Amino acid sequence: MVVVASPVEETLWCGGFLLMQNRSKSIEIATLTTPKNSVQKLAFERACMAYGARGFDLGVADTPERCPIDTKDIARALASRVNNSHYDLIFTHNRSGEYTSNRRHKELFLAVNTAINDDLISCECLARFCYTDNDGVELPHPKKQGEKLPLDQELWQKKYVILRKIYNYTADSWEARTAPKIESFSLKTLEERSILTAA
Repeated sequence: MVVVASPVEETLWCGGFLLMQNRSKSIEIATLTTPKNSVQKLAFERACMAYGARGFDLGVADTPERCPIDTKDIARALASRVNNSHYDLIFTHNRSGEYTSNRRHKELFLAVNTAINDDLISCECLARFCYTDNDGVELPHPKKQGEKLPLDQELWQKKYVILRKIYNYTADSWEARTAPKIESFSLKTLEERSILTAA
């Protein structure tokens, strides 16, 4: 399962990994915020289809002010919408987010951990996205620490096509310029490191 703050982040931070998975696997992609409009909603649905995944949102209508959200409420909302209570692997944001000052990344990190600690959901391995923008100076890129998944050109191109053709980001957009060719994750359980290369 992938749990992200908003649509497209599943593609940015772990799209290559998702594309590698066998379609017989059950994949769920949850976004914290409701798509802003019907165009974004359709794009998210099409992206989920490209991954062979079930997509859903947690019903938070985001606003420019990004007022604080109770992380326990998010944890309960997640637990109420998932198909399963146990997962092999859950991807989500890291403690400080993937780029500077994104409140929702930090809240979702806490919410997913709360859901696990309160036994609302469980997993064999928790994979937190491991990127930094060096306090906004650079585009997000893999941190030195973390497990790395290099994408070959063909796989990265498939990910890039989802950004450009499904989400309709232009070549000079922040999203298209960011799209990591090396995906990076901080894994909570060392025993599950091999999962990064599992089809």
